[in-house]
Amino acid sequence: MCNSKLKMIQQSKKEALERQGQSVQNMRTSFDNLNSVMHRAVKALKNLEGSLGDSGNEGKVDIEDVRREVSSIIDEVE
Repeated sequence: MCNSKLKMIQQSKKEALERQGQSVQNMRTSFDNLNSVMHRAVKALKNLEGSLGDSGNEGKVDIEDVRREVSSIIDEVE
């Protein structure tokens, strides 16, 4: 009886460690995804800033492209 309880405890510990490992992996994946989205957001903002700052390109920013990119980033974050 004591042996079966010990096996149950060991199995529970093993399962808890597996769940913990999966949680850590999920957090890493979430962080990687967030990092990727943040890089895209910064790149989009830099492109927009560059387009607005070029003296020859004033007024040539395609607002629909900007909206699509921003919407895509927002969708990924949500």
